[in-house]
Amino acid sequence: MDTIKSNYFTYGFELEGVFGIDVIDKVEGLGYDVDLKEDGSVRDRDLPYSNMAEYSHECNHDNHDEDESCDDDNTGTATEAGIGIFKDFKSFISVLALFKNEKNYFENDSCGLHVHIKPKKSYEDTRYMAFDKKLIKNVQSYASSSLCEHVRQRVASNSYCKSWGSFSDMLYKYKRREKYSFMGNHYSGTIEFRFFAPCKHKVENVFKFFKFFFAELNRIELETKKGFYLQGAELKDVEITQRMQSSGSTKENVKVNKKSDKKINETIGICA
Repeated sequence: MDTIKSNYFTYGFELEGVFGIDVIDKVEGLGYDVDLKEDGSVRDRDLPYSNMAEYSHECNHDNHDEDESCDDDNTGTATEAGIGIFKDFKSFISVLALFKNEKNYFENDSCGLHVHIKPKKSYEDTRYMAFDKKLIKNVQSYASSSLCEHVRQRVASNSYCKSWGSFSDMLYKYKRREKYSFMGNHYSGTIEFRFFAPCKHKVENVFKFFKFFFAELNRIELETKKGFYLQGAELKDVEITQRMQSSGSTKENVKVNKKSDKKINETIGICA
């Protein structure tokens, strides 16, 4: 397989906090979509409000009579901005860098930065390779040890980006598309990385992490282990059972329904 490169993917990100009108206008002026909304998890009482971007939405009139004004119901200070899609990594990084902490963007420890990547059509196999157990453990370890202290704190203690654990835990989270994970199998078809901090080191952290992530992807071989594999965009006919050994320890045993059996060279594997 050819070397996996950053331009095999498209990118997008969700940034939490409050945003100056000027930086939002600049991003939109570059031709990128900006989805402003309110995020209930953001503790924004101590963040500035002067000249901040606002969100708006259509009122459903559930909370008032139809003849009453609803202007106050459908606007407010935006606390999340979803931005993309970026066709290449360089464009993604350059737009992220426009958000200058304590200048046109303000955040606190209740805010996060979520990065989405999606393989372009010719490289869809790389999405399944990213959910290799060893790769996940390696990139979690890297984020916990090599990125800034704000990222390390999020990985260690934030319930919105829980680390992946055992093989069965990984399988469960993948199949359920668990939202609050270190990296998630997002329903839109992207891989979502939720552990980044929106601190002043955010551009450096993202750049360093994805340099490591792509290097790890290139180390993965397409293979099957323990009879477990991915077919297409979903896990199919996979059952996890727990078997207690005589010593009392737990060993994971993976069973695959034979009716969905495929040739090895037609499958994409997760190394267990």
